[in-house]
Amino acid sequence: MDYREVKQIINEAERPLYERDNMNRDMVVKFLIEDAKKEHFTEEYRDSITDANALGVLISKYFKWDGIQILDCLQEALQDANFHTINKEISSLRDREGV
Repeated sequence: MDYREVKQIINEAERPLYERDNMNRDMVVKFLIEDAKKEHFTEEYRDSITDANALGVLISKYFKWDGIQILDCLQEALQDANFHTINKEISSLRDREGV
């Protein structure tokens, strides 16, 4: 995938949700993950870096290393994945710690 393809997909994101193709969104995320692996990890370790590792770095940088926003993002992902019990435990921990 090259820059033109990503730009086209991003432009399609302007369309209403019901018209969008989930595959296109997945392709953009995959492109960003692969780019992050190249940009943020040394070549010798790149093969051992998982998509989750790279996405974690992207999320951290996107939220400018703001742990509260990162935790909010984590909890939203857990809720969406139906990990309700773990999500409640994290909420309790955050309440106890004041974050």
